Amino acid sequence: MGGSDRINTINSLVLKMSEQSAVIPITGKLTSKRKERLIKPLITGVICTAAVMGFSSRYTLLPPVSDYPCIPGRLFIMDRADQNVGVGDLVTFKSKDTVLFPDGTLFTKITVGAPGDTVIVNRNEVFNGRHNYHSDVSVTADYLKVTLDSLSREEHLTSGKLFALGTLPGSLDSRFWGTVDIASQVVGKSYVIF
Repeated sequence: MGGSDRINTINSLVLKMSEQSAVIPITGKLTSKRKERLIKPLITGVICTAAVMGFSSRYTLLPPVSDYPCIPGRLFIMDRADQNVGVGDLVTFKSKDTVLFPDGTLFTKITVGAPGDTVIVNRNEVFNGRHNYHSDVSVTADYLKVTLDSLSREEHLTSGKLFALGTLPGSLDSRFWGTVDIASQVVGKSYVIF
């Protein structure tokens, strides 16, 4: 088969293929430009907005706001609907009668004492039954001009009270200002994201 024969064969195959494709009907529904450009983005936007609003009505992302964090973590999430806080849980609450911060400042701390517990504070340690928390607050005590021994005490937590603790050096927590009132101060339970 010569070169011209090959070209003729190829041309006849191409011609047959184009004739066959011409008889194949196009099926399906063509979408309108209006639907593609307006309706779909609008529906997507409404769904995304509803999801964000639903999430933000219950949850809040809490980045650390202090140069001296009190507990490890770079980003926290707070569940405002969950105020059932127990020992070992992170709790976010509004400050009240603290020494260095205005009332209403948000703190996130570890709950080391719940209603009915007895918390024992000794210098740089806090005990609650089987739980022992070590946290050096000598920097904060020096800054506030109080002795570590003056912080030592036994605290019996009454109904509606929590004892909140920071675990990193320099924490300002319940050792300095006392208990946290669940009803008036707790905003929600928190979790460390990373």
